[in-house]
Amino acid sequence: DERTASIQDFPRMLRVVMPWGAGLGQSTYAVQQEDARHSAIRPAYEYQPVHVAPLVAILELGVLGIWLIVIGGMVIVKRTASALFEENESRAILVLYLGSVLIIGSIFDHYFWTIHAGQVLAALCVVGVVAKTKKTR
Repeated sequence: DERTASIQDFPRMLRVVMPWGAGLGQSTYAVQQEDARHSAIRPAYEYQPVHVAPLVAILELGVLGIWLIVIGGMVIVKRTASALFEENESRAILVLYLGSVLIIGSIFDHYFWTIHAGQVLAALCVVGVVAKTKKTR
């Protein structure tokens, strides 16, 4: 299946594009170019991005992609913890929900990274996680 095939291409492509990455939106093109170097060209419809958004980010951005994923995960955890410890229950629920949407959605598809509507949705989730709320008394 295409999901499995794209994940199997990941280690091979990682060796080719590291440390700088293939460039934004270039992961499938990089796979096709690597196949052409080895005379293993497949039909165009078989070239798909890896169906895991963090892996696509690493392929396209290299070391910067790894850094963005680590820092992004730390921000989500920090904001969730701070919302819970401030006893701001509604803020904690919002951060948990938006963080879960990003993390779970990113694990199962590349939608948040490769499709414009997904990028807008991911940006809204990030803003919701990162935004500070004023305390009301």
